[in-house]
Amino acid sequence: MEITLFKNMKSPEDGRLINIDFPELIKSFKEHRVRPSKSEIPLMFVGRLKNNSRAKPMQVESKGNAIVLDLDKGKSDSLERIQDALKGIQHWIYTTHSHNPSNDNNCMRVFIHTTDELNQTNYRDAYWNLINSNSGLKKLSDDGYLDHRAEQPTRGYLIPAAPEDKKMLARQVIGGGIPYKPNTQKADYPKSDSSSQTITTEGMIPMGQRNDALTVIAGRLVKQLKVKELVREQLMGINQLRCEIPLPNYDVDTILNSIWQSHKLNHPEDKIQEQRDAEPADEFADVEIIKPSLSTFQVEPPPRKFLFDGFIPEGIVGAMAAQGGVGKSFAALQMCSSAASGLMLYNKWSVGNRGIAVYISGEETRDEIERRLYYINRHLTPEYHQKMSNNIRIISFADKYFPFIAKDDKGNIIITETVEKLVRKLLMDIKEPISLIVVDPISRFRDGDENDNTAGTRFVQALQKIRTEINERCTLLAAAHVNKAAEGSGANQNNLRGASSVVDGVRFVIELNHLSAKKQHDLFGTEPSEKDRYIDLKVTKSNYTPRLDPIYLQITNEGVPRLAENAGHHVTVEILKEIEHGSWSQSAFKEEFAGAKGKYGLAERPMRDKLKDMINNGLVESQAYGSMSLTQKGLDVIKSASME
Repeated sequence: MEITLFKNMKSPEDGRLINIDFPELIKSFKEHRVRPSKSEIPLMFVGRLKNNSRAKPMQVESKGNAIVLDLDKGKSDSLERIQDALKGIQHWIYTTHSHNPSNDNNCMRVFIHTTDELNQTNYRDAYWNLINSNSGLKKLSDDGYLDHRAEQPTRGYLIPAAPEDKKMLARQVIGGGIPYKPNTQKADYPKSDSSSQTITTEGMIPMGQRNDALTVIAGRLVKQLKVKELVREQLMGINQLRCEIPLPNYDVDTILNSIWQSHKLNHPEDKIQEQRDAEPADEFADVEIIKPSLSTFQVEPPPRKFLFDGFIPEGIVGAMAAQGGVGKSFAALQMCSSAASGLMLYNKWSVGNRGIAVYISGEETRDEIERRLYYINRHLTPEYHQKMSNNIRIISFADKYFPFIAKDDKGNIIITETVEKLVRKLLMDIKEPISLIVVDPISRFRDGDENDNTAGTRFVQALQKIRTEINERCTLLAAAHVNKAAEGSGANQNNLRGASSVVDGVRFVIELNHLSAKKQHDLFGTEPSEKDRYIDLKVTKSNYTPRLDPIYLQITNEGVPRLAENAGHHVTVEILKEIEHGSWSQSAFKEEFAGAKGKYGLAERPMRDKLKDMINNGLVESQAYGSMSLTQKGLDVIKSASME
């Protein structure tokens, strides 16, 4: 999770934002978190982001109410000096993950609350005017303790954290006072500021320049050696021998992977390779035997991240299955619309990873896809229409055939070059982070026998290759048809048509089904017809979440699934009638009527929740261990239903 600092922000449209002002944010971080390495620490930002990458400056969409100071290699009195300099000004200081006083390395970060919002154009002037006008901060700057890359308004900062062995050294100070009134007039920038600073690439590399220096060195090594394996060996050695405090290996690999991918895209003529040609590839070279650290068993891991909170995890390959004509393509486009705009999916699941959503269709033309997007989103405001226009991408293969897998001349199932070309196209044409890719349907992107388990496994591997090469947070959903036996057999993960290895390989499966005539009558009191059609959405496989109760969707005349807001109203009326003419305690009622095949089609837990909702809504009264009875409001509901 990333956290964005905001004051009085009204309606968050992004799952990464927290709707609190600066003082409330300070209170929320009173306890330092323990994280074994920096790679596991979430980021926070001043401003709303379009790109949450730490590897490069990010583009800010909105303003923030804070100026940030970054202090590296301070002395033992640095904290007191900062507090003296900011006396009477509302601020928050915390020591960072690199803080280690025993090595005379007092590292900390300072957030200064401002009265006025600062945007991307005036933040730098406000930053330097603050330092130049404050003698205490100016002295810290002159002494070389401030990392002036913090003048960039779009940097990401780690939340307060410490490794297990230094958690007792972690400190946090909340400075009282009033917010600082920033001066945004043109500032005097010192010649040694970060905009003109020369990056050291020879000799010892100081702490504040490690990322920039290793990025420059990595670029040079790629051009010179052209073999990623050799570049990594040298870059790791430079990090260990020449950085005053070496970066974690994870950060070095992140720098190299970014430079390597950029070089491949920008210089396709340059023949670079992953490994030495002279040596046979060792398929176990990258296999790591991991010994869990003590903190693995003692420190609670970060919470799992979701594309849609509590529903679809991020960073997985999943499937969405249905019979033809049920509405899976519409549902897939609704997911793209939510991921692109931040709008809750079916008013139930908030967006946890807002970004670019890519819809890849093997059946529909651009015109048909855009027609469906219009019907799905036509009731939304222009603001959301603009977000979707900015963040949805469409690829139509309706008149083309580009399979992701095929048989080679020896009969082996291989991943085709289509996958690599598709990844390259997406990375070259889309610069913003991609949060969701939908491939619709599976049958149009695979070759050979769909019942072949080897081919099914290879196809899932092709989807995983696309997802991982785009970015680690990207979620990929593949739309699939169900087999002929699925109708009437109930939703389950084995309904996907073709090889069972596809279901085994994906991490998440959603199934959409028409309601049976009995089920629709029980839930809504109507019969299925062209103008009155309902489906249910069920999670039939999830490796990361508990099974969710199904939701019911009504299909509009245009084919759009909408949340059936009156779902269960007919059931409510029938249960009220049963309570009116009987003598039932809650437990006795559940025992008699609960069961998916029972009178009301509700299992024990949904039945319990149904009765609880009716009591909370004032329809039913229930005494402890006594019988339930209707209130006047409950009687009015029955009367109203009989008049419809």
